[in-house]
Amino acid sequence: MDSDALNTFLAVHRRGGISNAAKFLHRSQPAISRRIALLEQELGVPLFERVAGRTRLSDAGRVLIPYAKRAVAAAQDAEQAIRALTKQNSGPVSLAVTGTLADGRLSTIMKRFARENPAVTLALQTATSAEVSDLIRRGEATIGLRYNTDRSGDLACEQVLSEALQVVCAPDHPLAGKRVKRLAELRGERWIAFPETRGRREIAAAHVFALFLTQGTWRNRVDGSG
Repeated sequence: MDSDALNTFLAVHRRGGISNAAKFLHRSQPAISRRIALLEQELGVPLFERVAGRTRLSDAGRVLIPYAKRAVAAAQDAEQAIRALTKQNSGPVSLAVTGTLADGRLSTIMKRFARENPAVTLALQTATSAEVSDLIRRGEATIGLRYNTDRSGDLACEQVLSEALQVVCAPDHPLAGKRVKRLAELRGERWIAFPETRGRREIAAAHVFALFLTQGTWRNRVDGSG
């Protein structure tokens, strides 16, 4: 039972018979009669009956009407949605972003993009940098924003901006208001960092820990609850 058969059934009902439906659909009467006969054969019941020379719905036909309307409408919507993809700047776009990058600037950019491209449907989800790459690989996201370049080689990566790492501390900390020239000067300080969860490596945190290691501060105490 396909949408063409249901559309033919609806045309016969709305036009009051095979002849008028054939004219409306620009097909021959035998073709319309055959299409209805095949649909009735598939369902195992007659959909129309002749009463006083007129074609009217059977009980089964009346039951089928609302389902046929929804099925035909859904098929038409699907066709329009697929055709819309062939037009420029249209269709769905899924964006996967590392949580710390999903800030006000990104929101402003997305709002402007939505205004300029009303035919595009935007979806946003947050993830760690590694998860962003995995979402792209699985086809669950169209574009990803993450930290550092994915070196696996199976993704097209482009650096769009760079961020400076900045050390912050409480206003009553002994180093508050002072300049620190080398990371090694912070040896022994307590740090708050992203937690390292098994199976969910966070690239930004790993980068910071690598800096600790190269600067000889890897023995610092790290609070991974942040």
